[in-house]
Amino acid sequence: MPHLTIEISANLESRVASGDLLSVAHQALLLSGVFDGPDVKSRVVPRNQFRIGASGVSEGFVHASLELLAGRTEVVRQQLSQAVVAALMAGLPRGMGFPVQISCDVREMSRECYSKAIYIE
Repeated sequence: MPHLTIEISANLESRVASGDLLSVAHQALLLSGVFDGPDVKSRVVPRNQFRIGASGVSEGFVHASLELLAGRTEVVRQQLSQAVVAALMAGLPRGMGFPVQISCDVREMSRECYSKAIYIE
């Protein structure tokens, strides 16, 4: 725990190295001091079909969903969300040519309903 999923709009894929965004956001979680390193799991998911607003102006987005086991304080959740957004902003190249909305949502998962296993053959 935690699970970080970063969604990126398809119009950014040719301009942004999604692996770089993944690295900076993952590193932000590791540096937060909240988690043990092996517990942090991150991934990037491109979104080919998307719409933003009603103006028809080309925009892009990077949205992170951070899932944590329940029990973290609201302050800690806010700090994690802000750290991820700051990392994603730092990971975007300059001169995109259109606005890019960057966001992060932190969600709590029930400890009682979360299951985990480690498979080792």
